[in-house]
Amino acid sequence: MWKTILVFIAISLGTIYSAKSGSKGYNIQLVEVLLFLLFFLMVIRNYNNGIKIQINVFEKLFLVLQFVCGTYALLTYFWSDQGISVLPGAISIFEGFIAFTLAKVLLKESINSYEIANRFFLLSIVIQLILNMGSNLSSIDNQVFYALKSESVTLMGGSNYLSIFLGFFFLYEFISRKKYWIMFALISILGIFLTLSRGAILSIAVSLMVYFIITLFNSKVNKLKSIISLLLLSLVAFYMFNYTIMGIEIINKIKDSIETGNSAGRNVLIEIAIKQIASQPFGNGIVLLNDPHNVFINSIRDLGVIIGPVYFILLVYPLYHLLKLKVFKYSSTTLALLIGYLSVILHSFVEIFYFNSQSIIWSIFTLIAINKMIFIERSKETNVSRSQSAEYKEWDERLNKNALNDFKVY
Repeated sequence: MWKTILVFIAISLGTIYSAKSGSKGYNIQLVEVLLFLLFFLMVIRNYNNGIKIQINVFEKLFLVLQFVCGTYALLTYFWSDQGISVLPGAISIFEGFIAFTLAKVLLKESINSYEIANRFFLLSIVIQLILNMGSNLSSIDNQVFYALKSESVTLMGGSNYLSIFLGFFFLYEFISRKKYWIMFALISILGIFLTLSRGAILSIAVSLMVYFIITLFNSKVNKLKSIISLLLLSLVAFYMFNYTIMGIEIINKIKDSIETGNSAGRNVLIEIAIKQIASQPFGNGIVLLNDPHNVFINSIRDLGVIIGPVYFILLVYPLYHLLKLKVFKYSSTTLALLIGYLSVILHSFVEIFYFNSQSIIWSIFTLIAINKMIFIERSKETNVSRSQSAEYKEWDERLNKNALNDFKVY
């Protein structure tokens, strides 16, 4: 458990060293160092017997396609005008392999360590936000929206980037309702408001609507508790958006964006990305320069019109489980993972995500957790089917026996 916690805390602590060569450089993340260290120790410990993990067909396909995407990202170096700048992004995809192996081992028995690690991750982010914004809280009435956002930073990144994680944390706590969930849900809400992220609010709202629809037909979810929770959440949201400075600022900016079509320059970045795709259809390599803040367009711009869609499909595939009729039988934990991940995907259409080591490592752990819970759901369904089959067989044998007795000649 402690290893998973260390990995997630390391993600929240950002860069440990900036290696520079001329005008180029690479920010070495603490989580990268820890990931390689834990993997090395795991290999040494299991040197004689090897590392034994079970992977299903989807996971095998995922690894193969991820390897293809990583290799292709490296190859873009030979034709990209960004030169060596494309290598860090390619390396981050390959780090996903190590994260995959580590996650499979650490989450082998259950996802409890993943849940606890996310709570430590949440606390680290919110504490950093409070500390960084603390000096401005006393004069917050005199601050404007973007002045506030400029202070909403931590060691791992800026407000919009952080809010993607915070949105997931909130939805997971709100839907799964594990022990102490109310406390951590409120901490998540605090973090989201400290980031002043409009994207987080909108992605959470859409995800909650999807959850509400599923709840109406899900036999395993307590509908009364869900409705009460949604009503209480609505009251909290009403208060935050109407009686707090940050909430009022968020609502005003959302209204402004809708009325004026202001996208904070994202439309310009998307136009630039589309021109880059047209001029270099085979991809220009994974770089943050002029990032279009759209995971689909970004995938095609960086990895080309062939490999880009493949990478995008790898990221969104888990949401396929939300389209199955079985979703109405999923447990609250499985739903929490899927709905939380839906918010991440939705938010990534307006923010930068999935193209650095931090987001890739955390996403891999999350995908393994989702696969683990889906496997458990299928196992339960199989066991029920076997039980029903056994009962039917016994019942059928009894009927046949009674029928023979009825026709027995004395």
